[in-house]
Amino acid sequence: MPCRYGASRLTFRGPARVVVGGHVAALGGSETFGANVALPWPELLERRIGVPVVNLGAAHAGIDALAADEAVLAIARTARLVVVQITGAHLLSNGLYSLHARRNDRVIRQTDALRRLYPRTDFSGHVFVRHMLKALHAESPRRFSAVRDELQSLWPARMLALCAALGRPAVLLWMGSRPPDDGGDAVEGDPLFVTRAMLDTVRRGTAGLAEVWDDPFGRRDLRGQVHADGTTRARNALPGADLHDRAADALAGVVAPILAREDAMGVQRAG
Repeated sequence: MPCRYGASRLTFRGPARVVVGGHVAALGGSETFGANVALPWPELLERRIGVPVVNLGAAHAGIDALAADEAVLAIARTARLVVVQITGAHLLSNGLYSLHARRNDRVIRQTDALRRLYPRTDFSGHVFVRHMLKALHAESPRRFSAVRDELQSLWPARMLALCAALGRPAVLLWMGSRPPDDGGDAVEGDPLFVTRAMLDTVRRGTAGLAEVWDDPFGRRDLRGQVHADGTTRARNALPGADLHDRAADALAGVVAPILAREDAMGVQRAG
């Protein structure tokens, strides 16, 4: 069941947790929300580390939606540690287009700069950002490089600002359908357009990084995967249960030692 926290206008995966501190906060988008799996990675991570993990993943949310939500930041600031899922660079409002404040996958306006770059394009039918970007790339891969450059130039600073706003140790989670070393140029895969160099820039300001990915065109294990309308397309659009399980394993290996060191320091100070 969906839920909300405080005055947040974002919808999170329920049931709602009582937040009293001592928890790990899980920030992210659709992959963290995990609508298509019975057990998303935040719940699996909680079982592995024995510490409450509050799922603050919101469907279709990118950096902008999470960074602007004071209720999300408040829960993160009382956490022992925050896991931040890497979301695509296309989900950022920028100098070429603006996105919905909460559903960062929806385009609300194209700027004059984008219209000058693509003067023959009819933008009236482009509601979803990925659909629009694919169409622009197909029309002119050469001109599209300016769009990709704009997004990739903004992403590191926005991610660093989000992590700084948390005020707590942050661990990054790369979870998607492509590795960070494939160049990030294709208009396919997630997290879209994020490269290893961009990831390394942000990684230096955080407490750790966990990486898992899955080939969306390969054979996938759909056991443990659910969806309200039962369609294959919807089930395959997001990471399956196996990737959530691997994400929890990878994160446990990073998060557990950090929490253990924190506990040891607490004992030393008490002594």
